[in-house]
Order: sequence, then C-alpha cells, then structure tokens
Amino acid sequence: RITDNVWITRKHTQSLFNIAQEDGYSGNSGSPVGTLWADTTTTAAVSANYTSFAAMHGGSTQSLIGDTVSLYLTQDGLYFDVTFLSFSGGNSGGGFSYSRTAVSTSIEYKFINGNDWDSAETVPEDCATGGNRKLDVPNFDRTYEVCFGMCELCPAPDVYSDVVLTVVDEGNGFEDVEFKGVFSGWALVQAYDDGTNGDETSGDGVWTAVVDSVLGPASYEWGAIENDGSEWGIWLLDYIGLPNQVFTVEEDGSVSGSTSMTIPDQGSLITKTVVFSVDMTEWLDEDGATGMPVFSVARGDTMQVRGGFNGWNCDDPTDCVLTRTPGTNIFSLAVAVEGYITNENEYKFYIQHSMESISLLEEDNGEMYGDMGWEDSPQYGGGNRVFVLGEDDGTGLLELPLAGYYDLPTGAVVPESQEISVNFRVDMTGASEDGFNSAEDSVYLKLEDKWLKYLQGIDDNHKFAATSNGDGSYSVGVDLVGPVPWHMIYHWEFLDVSESVILSEGGGFGFGRFRARYMHSNADYDCSWGDYGFPDDVWQKDPPLLVEEWDPDGICIALSVVNDIVPTKFALSDNYPNPFNPTTNISFSIPMQTDVQINIYNIMGQLVANVTNEQLNAGTYSMQWNGTDQSGNMLPSGLYFYELEAGNEFRQIKKMTLVK
Repeated sequence: RITDNVWITRKHTQSLFNIAQEDGYSGNSGSPVGTLWADTTTTAAVSANYTSFAAMHGGSTQSLIGDTVSLYLTQDGLYFDVTFLSFSGGNSGGGFSYSRTAVSTSIEYKFINGNDWDSAETVPEDCATGGNRKLDVPNFDRTYEVCFGMCELCPAPDVYSDVVLTVVDEGNGFEDVEFKGVFSGWALVQAYDDGTNGDETSGDGVWTAVVDSVLGPASYEWGAIENDGSEWGIWLLDYIGLPNQVFTVEEDGSVSGSTSMTIPDQGSLITKTVVFSVDMTEWLDEDGATGMPVFSVARGDTMQVRGGFNGWNCDDPTDCVLTRTPGTNIFSLAVAVEGYITNENEYKFYIQHSMESISLLEEDNGEMYGDMGWEDSPQYGGGNRVFVLGEDDGTGLLELPLAGYYDLPTGAVVPESQEISVNFRVDMTGASEDGFNSAEDSVYLKLEDKWLKYLQGIDDNHKFAATSNGDGSYSVGVDLVGPVPWHMIYHWEFLDVSESVILSEGGGFGFGRFRARYMHSNADYDCSWGDYGFPDDVWQKDPPLLVEEWDPDGICIALSVVNDIVPTKFALSDNYPNPFNPTTNISFSIPMQTDVQINIYNIMGQLVANVTNEQLNAGTYSMQWNGTDQSGNMLPSGLYFYELEAGNEFRQIKKMTLVK
C-alpha cells in the first residue's frame, strides 16, 4: 500500500497491478492503474520520460534489479524513487520486493537581475516562503510568467493618448457646452463650436474638446453639461435618458468605447410660470396633527422646491421657498422656468429645518441623518420628479398637480403607538446570473425612507437579514410602531462571499431606483391598520425596479384583486405570515365567476369566522384576517383552519397558527 488510491501487487506470472482499483493485471495499459514510470531517478526525469511500467522495462523485469526508477502517482500527484530488489515468476505466485523513497516536488527559487545576489528580487510575502518563490513541480511542461519582484504578471506599461470628445447638438441651440468625467476629476473642460481648439467647423452644432494625454490602459466615465449659469448646469445625458458614457484607452494607445453623444432637437426655448404645490398635512408638528411630526412653521421651518431650474439649491429664496396658503396645509410657489418644450425638468420637495427644529428632533430621536430634508417620491420609485413645459398655449402658465411630500396623502399614516409587522419576500432564483450563491451568500432588505428609519430608531445604514424559505425565496419581517407612512421604499441586496462585496438592486437618480409599495387599511374593520404582507418581489439588479401604482383613493380597501391575469385553476395559497399576530393574509385564485366563502374554524372544527361571502369574478385575490370572531372578539392563541369554498366546484382547507 502506497496511498489509499494505489496498492501495488502481482499474482502468478502477471505483471504489477493496483488492487485498490483493479482485480488483476489487464495487460492493456501496461501499468497499475494510476501510475506512470520513468527509467531514471525522479530528479533526473522529465515529463517525456514517464510511460507505462511495461514500456519502461522493455519486457525484461530482471533488468530493473538494483536500479532506481521514478514512480509517479497520477491521482495523488506524488513522486517516489523506487529500487527493485527482486522480481520472481512462477504459477505458485510470483513476487517482487523493492524499496521506495518519497521525493519532494516543490522547489524554491528567485530571479536575479545580474550576476550576484545583491541584484536579486524581493518577493512579496503573499507569494514567498522565507523570502523565496515556491513552485510545486508539475508532471508536464509548463511556462510560468511573473513580474520581477511581484506575484503576478507585469502590468501593461503606461500609455498616454489624446481623446477627442464631441456633443452633436441637432437643434444647434446650445450656447456653452462643457465636458466632465473621471479623466478630469469631474472638473469642467470647455468645449468649442467655433472652429478652434480641435473643432472642425464653426457654428455647426458639433461641440468638441480635445483632452490631452489621458493615461492608459484605463476606462473613464464622462458626460457633458450645458452651462446655464446654475451651479451644476444641465446634464445633457438626461435629454436622451442614457447613463454616463465610457471610453477606454487601450494598451496600444488606441481609444475605444463612446467618445460622442448626439442630442436630438429639443424644440424651441420657452418660458412659463410653473406653479408647485405640496400638501404637508401628514408631516406637520402642530396642534391637531396626527401624522409624522417633523415640520413646523412656528419653529421657522421652510418648505422648498429644488431642481435643475434653480440649480438644486435655494440661494435665491424667490425661486425655491413655498408659501402656506392661509387656512390650509398646502404650500405653493410660482416661478418662471425657461427650457425646451419637450425636455423633462427634474425636481424634488425639500424641508429646510431651523436650528430649533433640529435641536428638538435630535433631543427626541438622536443625531439626524445626512440629507434628511430631501424627499424620495414613491411615485417615482425614489427618483426625481419631472415635468415638461410643453407647447406655448398662450397662457404662459403651467400648474402642476397638487403633490404630497413623499406623496403622502391625508389618512395614509398608521396611528401613533400602534404596532404593526410588515412582511417582505423576494425570489432570488434569478440572482445566480449576478453571482448569487444560495449556499454561502446572505440576502438583506434595505429600507430607503430616511424619515421612517429616523423616527423608528433604525440606523440609516441598517440592513435587515432575510431568512431562506428553502424554495429560492427569502423573507423579512420588520416591526414598526406608529406613526408609520403607508409607503415602503426599499431594495434588496446580497453579500457575495466569493467577491467580498455587497450587490444591490437599482440605484441612480431616475425612476425606479428603489422599489415602492403601499400598505392598506382594512375596510372590513373600520379601515383599521394591521400587519401587512407585500406580494413577492423578484430580484432585479438594474433599474427601474418595481413601483406600485400610487392610488390615494385606495388607502382603505377590503378585498383586492392581486393581478389581472385570469387563473386556469382553483388554488388556495399558504397564509402569510404564519404564525401571525394578529393579522395574516390569505390569497386564492378562481378561474371563473362563482360564489366564494372564506371560513375560519378552531381546532374543534367549530366555525368561528366567516371572513367573506360574496360572488367574485375570475382572478387572484388577497385578503386579511385580523384574528377576531364573528362578533369582533379577539380569539385566543392556537391552531386554526381556513377554508376556501368556491360554489360547488372547489373546497380546500389549510391550517395556520395565531400567536400572542
């Protein structure tokens, strides 16, 4: 026995064979399975010397007596010097004897740039053994390439190339274009359309900048602005809805990727008075308010609108500060905006807190997070709001629809002190394309509503660890205490252990950079709020992410159709969450119009609640049960059964657990 894989023996007049893997000598391979032999010592042998045992001795086993040969175990990667002492035949059981010595196949070495050790390389610790390189010698010819004094290949030498960037303005209406990108540290680089500085033709709408000596090999993101006098200018890629462009300086100095963008004709410039209005009812901190108490006119807080039209700042209060309409909670501002008739203008509402408000909020809730004043509109998936000036209609006026800060309508807040649990679930089966490995990676939920997190005492960077459901999906339950807005703005992410990075869904600043969903109060129970479970999400790396339709008239609902796809069969889903306290969601599908009952039974089989009894059209439905009986009394903890009865066509019962 040499290893678990190789036990060499022989019988009768046969040659050697490996009893660990074969019953006898087959004569086909000429060697015991898993072995190769060379007719010299291991240190003297090269890969071409290794062959079968039979080929090595050439038909004369006696010629081996007293010689040292090399044995290589192919499955174990081990080498031995073998000296045969005897090799006898005979039908009574031929035998052999030998001695063997294991031979190390590792060598240490280093490179010398010259003729003495003073010129030797210094090898980094992560690829050195006692200051030397180490190599496990393979059993085949191989070339190793490394860089002097480094563990890996030498990096490509630096190259420098001039890069010509252009913006093609098809409307020829831009007056001052500037480029910016990684190549300039995002500082502005002037472009020209006057026939100078690399520009070929004056006034043709092709703006050109020659960026000298860009270092390569490397890739660079870039974009361009029209300088309109504001702090940031107009980001031209927004006109065409594209992300930052990328060019690459290759190893040979050539330039690949995108070095030009074309902006279609945006039409004529127009100026209109735009009226912005925002309802702050659910955000006021004053007598009689029952929502999220974060905004106080009495303490000197101001409501602002910020966007591209005012440089995303409030340097001039006349074009950013909204004024409260007397007797209402509506704040408005009329401001002149100049732009192209088809261009989307981005903006957000912003709370500017006074020092008094900041002190009061931090006294109750701790240090405020960064950028607290900015809203993230659920209607836009956390992205910027947009409006279009449109054609000249003769009025010179554009009145935007009344909005809510964070789109929060009146009545869409879980009351103060009420405890609820919000449940999320995501299907991660498709995430394997993005490197997700369910065997080792962890899934997380990240809430993105800063005010929700701040008032709930949730750290701004906190991630909720999800639990695997064993079917490729993951679940998270988040416990909250009112006041809580009806919207949930969030995304999923996972820790890629193999790459030691967090990979998140969505991102950017546009529509659907986050997910947005809405909880609903229950019309069957006086529009009370309870635990809520959202429909399953499906992992999606790139934006836009799913944004649920915003319907302020649907705050309080009873039984809602989940989707518009007509099912092909009856089905009763598992309730969610389960166990629950005190509210759970029950979903079911019916392929035809029929009378539907949802019945609840206790463990004795007694009917304790008839949740619904009505005729429904074909569809998939979801409803809530709040753990009460027919009289509205809270039922005790324990095992219960829920039944779907669909006319005479279908009946199914499942169990659930109420806990307190």
